[in-house]
Formats: sequence, C-alpha cells, structure tokens
Amino acid sequence: MSRRPTFPGVLVAATACLTAACGPNLPSDEALMATFDANRPAFERVRDILLQTEGIDRVEEGETERLPLSDARRQEVASLMDKADVALIRVTRMPGGDRWVEFAIHRSGFLFAGAVKGITWSTLPPHRPLLATLDDPTDRRGFVTDTWFNARRPLRDGWYLEVSKN
Repeated sequence: MSRRPTFPGVLVAATACLTAACGPNLPSDEALMATFDANRPAFERVRDILLQTEGIDRVEEGETERLPLSDARRQEVASLMDKADVALIRVTRMPGGDRWVEFAIHRSGFLFAGAVKGITWSTLPPHRPLLATLDDPTDRRGFVTDTWFNARRPLRDGWYLEVSKN
C-alpha cells in the first residue's frame, strides 16, 4: 500500500525547493561597493528626496509612479533603482530625529526564509555587528538568533553594506 503525501509534508517540501531555488545568491561586498562608488551622488540624492518627503516609507521596484513626488524627483528615484539594480528602498524615521534608509540591492526567499543584501545610510550608530566582510559564511558574529543573521560593514559617512538572512 502506498502512502499519499500529506499537505504539511508537501508544503515543507515545496518551501524547501522554493527556498533553494530563490536562495541567497548574494552579490559580493566588492560588487556592492563598486555599485555604491559608481552611483554615490545618486544614492545621496535619493536618500535626501525620500527623507524630505513625509509619507514615504517604502519604494518597491517598478512602483515609483505612485510616489507623492514631482515627475522629476520620481524619475531620479526610478533612475537610481534601475541603474543600481535596487529592488526595494525602506525609509525609517524615529522619534527624536534618527533616520535610516535601506537600499535592498538583492532580496530572495519565500515565506519565512530569505536574504537581503544592500546599502544602508543611518544617523544611528550600528546596533548590529560591524564586520570586515559580509561574504564570509563562517563568521557567526552577525547571528541574532540561531537562524537570523544581520550585520553591517562600514563604508563611510554613515553608509554601510548590510546583510540579513534567515
């Protein structure tokens, strides 16, 4: 008699396959630093535009036309996202004036498992570990829990490379 797979078993197998297929094939630190160096004025300009505009906390790739900005500013944001391959921008404003802007260059995963690597600007000192490289999978100092890794690599002037994986 053959057993038919149960729904939970199929769900676990499908999640594992999708996670592997969409798994963390992250860009190297070197590639991200080259992207940042080649586009730094644009990153700074987009950061400033988004921080000056109340009500923007997230910008998805391909959705810049919905931003409450002038056509020229909307085009600046879209241009950087296209040129630097930015998939998502998150803007955070804290009471007291602290702010940060995250530019997700790579994100992958499915449901509860995935990875994001990109470039972050922050007025706050890092509360995450600062590592010399984010490319070393054996460095466990960035683990917040047994399964969640989050760390930064400093660039300069409040800019960091950042990776988060779970």
